[in-house]
Amino acid sequence: MSRKRTILRELGLALVAGVVFTVSPFVPNELPPAAAGGALVGGGVLAWRLRRASPVWQESAVARPAVAWSRERLLGVAVCLLCLSPFAPTVQWMYREWTKSIWANDHGIFIPFVMLWLARNALRKDSGPVESSAAGFLPLGAGLALAVIDANAQSHYLSAVGLLLALPGLSLLLLGERRTLALRVPLVISVLLVPIPYSLAGPLALRSITAAGVLPLLHAMGYSAVREGTLIVLPSGSFLVADACSGIATLYASLAAMLVLAATSRSHWRRIALLLAAPVLAIGSNVVRVTLLMVLADRFGIWLLDTKIHEASGVATFGVVLVSLLSIANLGVPREPAVR
Repeated sequence: MSRKRTILRELGLALVAGVVFTVSPFVPNELPPAAAGGALVGGGVLAWRLRRASPVWQESAVARPAVAWSRERLLGVAVCLLCLSPFAPTVQWMYREWTKSIWANDHGIFIPFVMLWLARNALRKDSGPVESSAAGFLPLGAGLALAVIDANAQSHYLSAVGLLLALPGLSLLLLGERRTLALRVPLVISVLLVPIPYSLAGPLALRSITAAGVLPLLHAMGYSAVREGTLIVLPSGSFLVADACSGIATLYASLAAMLVLAATSRSHWRRIALLLAAPVLAIGSNVVRVTLLMVLADRFGIWLLDTKIHEASGVATFGVVLVSLLSIANLGVPREPAVR
């Protein structure tokens, strides 16, 4: 692959990253600041991918055969689009849930691209013969049936489960058992596409766990606080740990990041460390976030909770967790030598 082609490919990747970030819930709804954030992310991705030590330059030195878009390949794409068309309303619902708020499912918009990246890497390693498996008709048929049922029920979740069944079904039919097994990681990660409701924080007792963790931190900082369920009472007022502040969004996004990092890690110990650390980091960082918000609101006024600082704190919390998980995933991994 030529150097020019490599740069053009990385420019396309950076453009996609910038556009996805622009439409994500991590940026304001106004176009100018959202576009500025997307441009910053796209530029950062491009700079990172084209750094001197990047394996991109090693890949560009290896000649790869061009992808031939044969009639069979085009027919396979057409079959996929036709079979997935009943799930179009479900995908629209998922997108609305992914981009509605930073307080839940904010990671969802990135999952399809992670799945494509993992699938691409897995299929590039497979040089076996093309095959197909009729076993794919069973999960595909079940998935389409759920989509038809949900067209009347309008629950969205039935159709979402149907989509999760249809994906391995199509893979078996078009790629066969061997390649479907190679795609097991992106297929499992597809579960993270399904949005979860705020109300799930109740059965998981996240509100109570957060309130219980905030109280000793406030006492350690010299505040005389009292806890009544999920209500924290300070001398200046009361603060309720609502579903949005329970940490459900950070926990779900952290588990998503953990699964992706664990899937790409070659160390069993690092996978176990990621599995154990993700929920602890998510809940612990959210407890710290809620504590700091209460302290700031107590000092400057309750109005502070209605500003962008409140939302920004949620993004910062996940950022801390993500950096921590990346550090665990790369712990003990030797650095690649710079390409000269």
